[in-house]
Amino acid sequence: MTKRDQRRIIIELCHTLKKDLLAKLIDGRVPVEWDGHELRAWFADRAKSDFQYHLMSPKRRRAYNNDLLVRNL
Repeated sequence: MTKRDQRRIIIELCHTLKKDLLAKLIDGRVPVEWDGHELRAWFADRAKSDFQYHLMSPKRRRAYNNDLLVRNL
């Protein structure tokens, strides 16, 4: 995959999450007492639940986890 393709995917994922979270904020569903702690947790929870790809083979998952460690990602 090219760097351009990787960039496009990251931008699309971020845009999708941003659009959905902001829509819920504007609709008034987010409690007004939430500050950075709750908002960060909500963002992380939503990103994990919306975008985590569970269909990686065990071999591919190990390689992925190794890349995270070796490349300090």
